[in-house]
Amino acid sequence: MISKIKAKDTIFSKFHKDASERYVIPTLQRPYSWDKKSVEKLWNDILENEQGYYIGSIVAVTEGGATGKDQIIDGQQRLTTLSLFFVALRDYIKLKKVRGFGDIEEEIDDILIKYRKDEHQTRLSFSEEKSMDIYQDLVNRKEIKDLNSNLQRKFLQNYSLIFEKIREFSPKCKISEIKDLFNKFKELQLIFIQCEDKTSAYGLFESLNATGMSLATNDLIKNSIFEALCEDEKKLKIAEDGWKNMFEEFDEDSSYLKVFIRHHWISTVGYISNAGLFKAFVDKYTNKEFEYSKSLFNLSSVYLSLRNGYVESLTKINARRYDITEIKETLLFLSYLGVDQVYPVLLFLYENDNKEFKKDLSRLAAFQFLYKYVPGSPSVPEKKYFANFCEGKISKQDMFNGLYKLCDKQKEAFIESLTQRIKYIKGKSGDVQFLLEKYVYLCGGTYVKKPTVEHIIPQDTSDPIYKLFKKTPESIKLIHSLGNLTILEEDENGDTMKFNQKFDFKKELYKTHAAKANRNIMNYNFENKPPDAISERGQDMASEIYDMFLYTLSSGKWKRK
Repeated sequence: MISKIKAKDTIFSKFHKDASERYVIPTLQRPYSWDKKSVEKLWNDILENEQGYYIGSIVAVTEGGATGKDQIIDGQQRLTTLSLFFVALRDYIKLKKVRGFGDIEEEIDDILIKYRKDEHQTRLSFSEEKSMDIYQDLVNRKEIKDLNSNLQRKFLQNYSLIFEKIREFSPKCKISEIKDLFNKFKELQLIFIQCEDKTSAYGLFESLNATGMSLATNDLIKNSIFEALCEDEKKLKIAEDGWKNMFEEFDEDSSYLKVFIRHHWISTVGYISNAGLFKAFVDKYTNKEFEYSKSLFNLSSVYLSLRNGYVESLTKINARRYDITEIKETLLFLSYLGVDQVYPVLLFLYENDNKEFKKDLSRLAAFQFLYKYVPGSPSVPEKKYFANFCEGKISKQDMFNGLYKLCDKQKEAFIESLTQRIKYIKGKSGDVQFLLEKYVYLCGGTYVKKPTVEHIIPQDTSDPIYKLFKKTPESIKLIHSLGNLTILEEDENGDTMKFNQKFDFKKELYKTHAAKANRNIMNYNFENKPPDAISERGQDMASEIYDMFLYTLSSGKWKRK
């Protein structure tokens, strides 16, 4: 394998001369996905270091023949971002119309474009059509009107971010500043690793990982599969297409892909840490890589549906319309909670034991909510109960009994944690809304069809009730805490509706409200001591919520008072 690999130190401005003068990102690679944070980190790293800063390696497979292209199989995120830097720098120079940049513009054109007689082509190209379209438009300075995908918007957003960074760096486009910036980027050091074939390229990744050039576990597994299937073109094509489809599927939830690989293992094999996953894969699936790949591809859509509440895609759930609605709401509640550990067991239940899916889902959601606010390590339920159940080492009832014990007799800790940590933030509090919906419904009265969150003491600090508050940040924060929140129907809470009023007016409405939980609001002294009333009501609500959710964890039912 070593004889089929060539490595060379080079700088970014000469990279295309060391490569085959043109290089392509194949469809099996992850789509361009760098976010603002990643772009800013690269920008800051380059500017804060001396000229000649080392940015890592780029690995390619030489296609050979008349095409004169290298397939980039590692390093495409950096390569694409740096190419966008040169596009943005060229456009900034053009915008400012400052003389004296002719040499820089010529160099940038040579870095970006391969000229051939009467035609020219971008040196960097993409097999994925949407990526190629937007990149070519940017390089060729075409007017960009309609963007067809989030992927294309990612290119434009990062280009715009880099453009603004350049503007901030040199507002007057001074020649000395722009030349210093250009030299820093064109002199970036990298190692270009050129492989003669895919077998040697995919085999390289494990060696890189072993020598400290750590790669993501999913990349290691993917490339190990491709290496194993290189001799079977049909299976390799299926595997490459499958991974490409997964990358596209997880595009908007790219962080979930890495998590899914591990959760799939827990659901189908047993417990594994992320650090041990690649070795476990090699030990178990050597010579069975194709079967493993098919299992991943079959379950990836189900996994995303569970995480995002796409109940319509979960065809194995046979339930009534009302139950389907509740399943969707509960799945969304789990997503709002921001916990990962529950998804392997949900995936297992959906695939293997889905007759009581709604009941089991309710119990798991109740557990994850309670466990978020009581002392305990996240690894305990995952390793001791979820994984052991998926592996068949314990029964479902044993699993739920164990989860119940983790939350039982923890009321005081739960109340203290919930009342301190639960805060309403507009647009970011789906978990708070779900919790309030359950609380209002379970307390009795009426079911809220179109629920919205309502502040009892209004958020408008011009309300006379605020004279009874101490003017401290801690006191004002109480407004968004649990004890000052409830649920109303949408048509009760709009801009012109009756509850959108000063406290003195709407307090009378609570006294006769259809929902018992809202009638009970005036049992607290909001009129004379609103901070105390908020704290006392929050404590009482937390106590009742603990009992309600513990009952659901035990039974799978939501019990009304």
